[in-house]
Amino acid sequence: MREKELLLAGEENKKKKKRGIWANYQLIMTDFGTAFDIALDYVALRLKLGRLWFLADGFWFRLACWKVKSYADNYIREAALHAEEAAKNRAQYKEKGVLPQDTDPEVADPDTRRYGLISELVGSYPNKIALRNQVMQLLVAGRDTTAATLTWTLILLDAHPLIFDRLQTTIIEYFGIPSHPVRPVTFETLKSCNYLQWVISEVVRLYPTGPLNARKAIVNTVLPMGGGGDSKAPVAVKAGTTVAYNTYLLHRREELWGEDSWSFNPERWEGRKASGWEYIPFHGGPQTCLGRKL
Repeated sequence: MREKELLLAGEENKKKKKRGIWANYQLIMTDFGTAFDIALDYVALRLKLGRLWFLADGFWFRLACWKVKSYADNYIREAALHAEEAAKNRAQYKEKGVLPQDTDPEVADPDTRRYGLISELVGSYPNKIALRNQVMQLLVAGRDTTAATLTWTLILLDAHPLIFDRLQTTIIEYFGIPSHPVRPVTFETLKSCNYLQWVISEVVRLYPTGPLNARKAIVNTVLPMGGGGDSKAPVAVKAGTTVAYNTYLLHRREELWGEDSWSFNPERWEGRKASGWEYIPFHGGPQTCLGRKL
């Protein structure tokens, strides 16, 4: 009797395991967010493992990556078809010199199309895999980083009511209120609202979303400074060497930002551009974050 119960219990556990595997498979295949999170978890584990990154692998990781890539490919395919169709329509209407009233302006008239990131990138990336990689980079870099920046912005504004009051007044004067708008909220107007940009730059200076980073030298090279007793002599860097740097501390160095470098002070950006190697929240060089100007 005891043996029979154990056999039945074993069979039931096998059925539950099969149901669990099938449920996981369905969830990944039907929910992009789940697949995206699973893929990111594996990538994060690979980063922690370093040279043993290949140990973080398996069926669920491969399935999640396939789902994420195919999801992006579908949108890229649609954007490419839309761009091709729009180009043909614009050419036809240009020959006729007219735009029929019953024609979809988003397709026929390039000046009235709604802005779409993928649609804008299609023409610049004939290689669709390269385009997908760029789109996925923006998606990965723009989710948690944006949430973190917004969170720190709210925390700092709550801790500095005078700055909050000035920002609120500036936004109302510059953009108006819903019942009495002054100008539309667009990418260009947001960038031209100086005090708003000062606040954002100061938040990102104090709390960069990438506080630590590293670059690997692909050839033998030399860093202009960092060697010697005074750290001002050149430093030889051998190919394959990983050079790490701390953005968090760089943005708080007093010799670069003044004695109040650890304080939240948006006014420090008056007359100062958010550029230069003392300010690298998006890092720099050929691998500068694509979201820098977004």
